[in-house]
Amino acid sequence: MNRNIGKLDRQHFGKAHNNSMFVQQLFPGLEPDRIRPDTFAYGPCWGILDPGMTMEKHHHPIPEFYVFTQGRGRMTLGKDTFDVHSGMSINIPPDVEHEVTNDAGSIEPLVWVSIGLKE
Repeated sequence: MNRNIGKLDRQHFGKAHNNSMFVQQLFPGLEPDRIRPDTFAYGPCWGILDPGMTMEKHHHPIPEFYVFTQGRGRMTLGKDTFDVHSGMSINIPPDVEHEVTNDAGSIEPLVWVSIGLKE
């Protein structure tokens, strides 16, 4: 059995969405189709916003799911804006504009798992 164990590690952060957020693959080097063929649009990853960061407003032609694992913040999904926090999950339908913010006064990063699915 091949075990793939991922760990959140700042040394492996990259940037995404015009450098407005940090990302890290959950399973570096493991292609999405090796996890489950024809399921993932991209490799599942951590999304990270340090205090004061805002992931740029954007949309995708694919559905996404976010599962927040640490911190508190705000999310805009379409025309709705609401608080997000650890233990919360969000379904993002295809082509719906979304944005996530970690307030500058926050004491910790806002962290979530991002999963994008193929149609």
